[in-house]
Amino acid sequence: MIFQFSGKNAVISDENPEEATFNPKNFTVSQAVNSRDYNVALSRWEDGNFMVWNRLIPQQNDEDLVIAFAEESLNRSVYSSAVSAINRSFSNGSYKSSVFLGQLDQAYRSMTTEDQETLNRLSSLIRGNSTDFLLESGAFDFLNSRGQTGLSDDALKLVSSLSTEAVTLDLVPGILEGYLYWSSLDLNGVNPFAHLIDQSIAKISECLYISQDKNRVFEVSDNSINTILNIRLAEELSEWAGSRQDDTWGGVARSIILSVLGLENFTGTIRGEYLLSPEGDITENQASASLSTGLIYTMLHLGTYEPKALALGAGPNPAWIWTAGQDVKASMNGTILDISMTFPVGETHYLILRGIRPFSKIQLYNMDYRSDPQFERYDSSGWTYRAADQTLLVKMKHKTQEEHIKIYF
Repeated sequence: MIFQFSGKNAVISDENPEEATFNPKNFTVSQAVNSRDYNVALSRWEDGNFMVWNRLIPQQNDEDLVIAFAEESLNRSVYSSAVSAINRSFSNGSYKSSVFLGQLDQAYRSMTTEDQETLNRLSSLIRGNSTDFLLESGAFDFLNSRGQTGLSDDALKLVSSLSTEAVTLDLVPGILEGYLYWSSLDLNGVNPFAHLIDQSIAKISECLYISQDKNRVFEVSDNSINTILNIRLAEELSEWAGSRQDDTWGGVARSIILSVLGLENFTGTIRGEYLLSPEGDITENQASASLSTGLIYTMLHLGTYEPKALALGAGPNPAWIWTAGQDVKASMNGTILDISMTFPVGETHYLILRGIRPFSKIQLYNMDYRSDPQFERYDSSGWTYRAADQTLLVKMKHKTQEEHIKIYF
C-alpha cells in the first residue's frame, strides 16, 4: 500500500498494482468512521483544553481564548464564575468578545473601524476581479448582512466566470462555503458555485495524505500542513458532505479535524504550520505563528452561543445585530420591531444593533425602559442609543430563556 500527496492521489491494491483508483474511504482514521466515535474524541479534546484554558485565562490577554472559554463555560453551565476569572487587564477593545464582557461603547467603535477595513479589503479584491476574496471566511455573509448587495452581486459574477482550471486548494474552502451559503437561501436559478464543486473535490483528493499507521490525515501542499486551511477546509467539507448525506466524505472531514487537533499537546497553543518530511515525520515550523486553540474551537463552531452578525431584514441597508444569543428572530408588527433571542436563564449578554433608525421608545420584559448612558454599571438590563451612527447598545439579563427587545417607531 502506498500513500501519496501533492499530486493525483491513489491507493494501489496489492492484488492489482497496476490499477490505481482513488477512494475517500481509504483516508479515514478509525475514530472518524462514525459520528459517535468522532464526537467522543472531540469531547475529549474540549475537556482537555477547557482545563488548560481555566489555568491560562487569569494571565493571558488573548481574545480567541476569551471567546472560546466563555462559550464553553456556557455549554458547561459555569458561565458566571468563568467570566469572573478572565484576566482583569484584558483589554476588550474589540467588538468580538463584547457579547460576553460588555464595554459596548468601545466595542461598537471597534466594530465600525473593523467593518470598514473588511469592506475596503473585499471591495478592492472584487473590483479588481480577484477571487482571493474567497480566502476570507464568511465573505458573502458579511456583505449581505451589511446590505452590500451590489458588491455581493459583483462577487457572484466573478465566481460564475471562474474556470475550473483556476481552482486552487486555498480557494476550495471559500467555494464550498459559498455553495452552501447560496443553497441555504433557496433562490431560483443555478447556484453560481455549482460548476466549481467537482473540481474542488478533485483538488481535495489530490492533496490528501494519510500516515503509514493510518492515524493521521491532512491536506498537504508542498510538504506543508497549514493548520487554518486544514480546519477551515474540513469544516466546510463536513457541511457539504452532510448536505449530500455523504458520510464517506464526512469521514474524511472528521479525520482531518481530529488529525489537526492531535497536533497540539494540551498547552493551549498550536502552530500555524507543520512540515511533512519524505519519511512521513511531522514537525513544527518554528517560524510559523503560535495560535490559540481557542481559535480552532471557534472555527469549528463548537460553542452553542457563538458571537455572530445576523441581518434583521433583507435588501440594501438592513438593520443587523451582533449577538451571542440563539434563535434570533425579528418581526415588524405595524410600527413595532420585535427582536427575540434565547440565552441561559440568569445570565447576561450584550448586543450591538446597527442600522436602527430613530425611535420613540423601547420595551424590555414588555415594560418601557428609559435610556441610561451608565446602564452597564448596574446588575440589570439597559440600553443607550447613538443616533449619529444609528447604533443601539443593549445589555440583556435573561429572566427567561427567551427575551424580547421591542422598538417602537
